[in-house]
Amino acid sequence: MGDEVSNLLSKIEKEELNNLQLKAELSPAEVSGKRLQENIEELGQRKAAVLNEIKQLLHQIEQEGSRNAEEKLKQLLNLFRDLDMKDSDFYSTGKQKHLAEGLGIEDSLYVFMEKLKLVKKELGTKLRANLLLKRRLGDVPSQSELIHPIVHFLHTCFFWYEHRFSELYIQIQEKLRQTRKYYATYNALLEIKELMLKEVSLLNSINAQFQEAITSTSGRTKLIDSMEGILKGTRQKLEKVQLGLQTELKNCESLKQKCAASIAEQRHRSSLLKAFQDEFARSERVRSISTLAHFVS
Repeated sequence: MGDEVSNLLSKIEKEELNNLQLKAELSPAEVSGKRLQENIEELGQRKAAVLNEIKQLLHQIEQEGSRNAEEKLKQLLNLFRDLDMKDSDFYSTGKQKHLAEGLGIEDSLYVFMEKLKLVKKELGTKLRANLLLKRRLGDVPSQSELIHPIVHFLHTCFFWYEHRFSELYIQIQEKLRQTRKYYATYNALLEIKELMLKEVSLLNSINAQFQEAITSTSGRTKLIDSMEGILKGTRQKLEKVQLGLQTELKNCESLKQKCAASIAEQRHRSSLLKAFQDEFARSERVRSISTLAHFVS
């Protein structure tokens, strides 16, 4: 499209140069026409002078009747006829030549003016097509404009899924904590049940053996040994429970440390996320400004 417009412009320049040349050629023709008119006027003046002389000679002949005046009158009449013929010939020839030259130049000028009009019309058509094409190209979105909604959608999906996964992780951790709590409660109740059953069995055994142990020495010894065994088992059970308690306290302390570390990590991630969102918003503003500047240019 740019090559066609430049070609049309060069054509217009050539036509204008030809037009100027025709005008330059027309100027000498006008000058020659003016000279021809001056020559015709000069012949007319000479004819008028000859007519005046003829009138004077006629008047002289009427008054004097001179032979020389008659001869001079004949010469003047012949001269007048010659001048009249030359005048008419010169006038008709010059006029035809002038008309031929003027018509030829005017025809050439008319042809070149018509060509110039056609070239200008074609140039206007090409320029309108070029403007229409530029408008259509301006209406077509660029690659950055097409990619921008996709990138924005992907970022939105990423943040949404990240938020949902974090919520799901928190729910799973809460369910796991509750499950561990329920299992710990169940185990504690089971141990309490076992201790109560042992206590009931011990009380039943003491109740059954108490009368026999009171009446005999061997019975008392057996009862004491049984009580010592029960005491020893109880102490072992107490030590086991204390060890479990210490383990639970250690686990509780480690969980507190992990919770504090998780809170610090969550704060760090939140600060990074906020910084990323600010940087993303700034880059979007810069991209929109650069896109606007590109369209304006």
